[in-house]
Amino acid sequence: MNRPLRDSLSMLAGSCCTSGYFAYCLWDVAPFERMLVAQSVQLSFLIWWAIRIVICERRARLADDPDELWYRHGVTVFVAGSLATCVQLFGVFTFASEALAMLGMVVLISAVFMQALGTVRMAHLGDPGWIARWVPAVVPVAIVLFQLLHWGAHRWIVILFVSTVSFQAFRLRGLMESALDESHLAKREVEAQIEAKTRFLVSAGHDLGQPLQSARLFFDQAMRGQDPAQRAEAATGTKNAMGAMARQLGQMLDHLRLESGAVEPHLAALDAGAVIGRVVAQFDPVAALAGVDLRAVSSRLVVHADPDLLERALGNLVDNALRHADARRVLVGARRHGTHIRIWVVDDGRGVAAADQQRMFDDYVQGSDRAGRERGGFGLGLASVRRLMALMRGDAGLDVRWTRGSAFYLELPGAAVVAVSEIGR
Repeated sequence: MNRPLRDSLSMLAGSCCTSGYFAYCLWDVAPFERMLVAQSVQLSFLIWWAIRIVICERRARLADDPDELWYRHGVTVFVAGSLATCVQLFGVFTFASEALAMLGMVVLISAVFMQALGTVRMAHLGDPGWIARWVPAVVPVAIVLFQLLHWGAHRWIVILFVSTVSFQAFRLRGLMESALDESHLAKREVEAQIEAKTRFLVSAGHDLGQPLQSARLFFDQAMRGQDPAQRAEAATGTKNAMGAMARQLGQMLDHLRLESGAVEPHLAALDAGAVIGRVVAQFDPVAALAGVDLRAVSSRLVVHADPDLLERALGNLVDNALRHADARRVLVGARRHGTHIRIWVVDDGRGVAAADQQRMFDDYVQGSDRAGRERGGFGLGLASVRRLMALMRGDAGLDVRWTRGSAFYLELPGAAVVAVSEIGR
């Protein structure tokens, strides 16, 4: 027996026992006509409830979301039960003794807690609606009205007690919803971390396997080859494969350090033109071998950043353009963008597919149009760029308006803007 069915049956059994006891106590003191109406309503409600439990149990076996089905069932039962309780309260409890009436108030107010907890709703499941939100208030309001209409020696104490307990029931529901939402978010974060690590290991195994296999084949050719030229070519291939492995391991270690928070930025005012010049000079030999015209656009703009982290981030963008863009020309420059500075890496290559534009900076994304080309990495280069920029209070992005290739940028606050903000503090 599943939990919702078990809970429904236990509440139905408790309601039957409670209704039977109060019917027995009131049968001789209340007018027959009123007792007949009140008990008919209550009995009809209990029979309807039992039938609805059977229907919900059968539907839940085929439902895509049985929990949602049982939740809506519970709200409907709470509404119908509250209305039946109001009929019984105003119909026959006016003839009850003070002791029996007080016992009835205690029993009814305990039902408020069941309704409050039964309408708990986590945020990710959607808005429960105003009926589910306010149905636990129907019985307390009815009790307060009953006490105001029928004078009693302890009327104000009962009203105060009912109001206080109802408030606490609603507060408890809010606390439970907050706790459940927090636990759900924590669960999702843990699941996302596990999934990310799994994807990382799978990607590492696949991508490291490619250059390792290449190095093994080239090494075998170098050892068995008879022609010196072929052996030299195989040795060069082995060296390139090992270099690719070293580069991928470096990316992996950088990614793990960024994820663990082990990187501390040291921000200072930097000459954007000088940073661009150093990065372009570093990649000039790679560009020459690839037949790409790599150029730096001079700039006098000043940014507020960490020099090492900025060069790593910009180097990743330039390396990405040289190895993956199939471009003939790559320009690196800086322009002012409002109060910030954007350092651009623009190429005339094939561009970024529309399906990839919104996720290029996510982990393990290498583009959906890479069929037939060597992967050459874990898909962490651009993801690391965004993490590096976040450490420097900046951002990285792709300008989708550029249609003659791709245009990536690093956005950082200008040194003048940072100085003004620090003076303001």
